[in-house]
Amino acid sequence: MSTYMFIFLVILLALAYSLLSKAIQQRDAKFREEETRMIQEIHHNLLRMEERVEALETILLDRSERTSASKEYRTTGKE
Repeated sequence: MSTYMFIFLVILLALAYSLLSKAIQQRDAKFREEETRMIQEIHHNLLRMEERVEALETILLDRSERTSASKEYRTTGKE
């Protein structure tokens, strides 16, 4: 009788291990999906920020060129 009990416990432990390992794998997969989504979102936002910085650089350069052209016109009377 104890042999059957031992075999039953081994089978029960194997099933419990199998169920736990599947649950851990599913949790890890969900974590990886969330992590991937967050990284993609960060990348997208960085691309948008790069575009905004480039636009600001253009605005500042245009203003700087207009200001120096205006100063030159006032000092020399030429454009």
